[in-house]
Amino acid sequence: MPDRKIYRADECPNCGKALRSCRNCQFYAPGKQYDCSEHISEPVRDKEGANYCDYFSPNRNIFSSGKVSRDDDARDKFNKLFG
Repeated sequence: MPDRKIYRADECPNCGKALRSCRNCQFYAPGKQYDCSEHISEPVRDKEGANYCDYFSPNRNIFSSGKVSRDDDARDKFNKLFG
């Protein structure tokens, strides 16, 4: 987990994706209202884009696992096959 606060403009140094996004939040819960386990009043449309949600709290599993995401793994396998 990052040792500092995550701001809206922060990006992953490896892939350039937004760090402060629904997908990286501990409250992200696909299938629940607005895909969030918190009681937010309006949905965040882009779950992977940076946002200003006051409930954002980094998901410890994402930031501490050190694992390659499934998207990155699939992309690497595709590139090995056709690269």
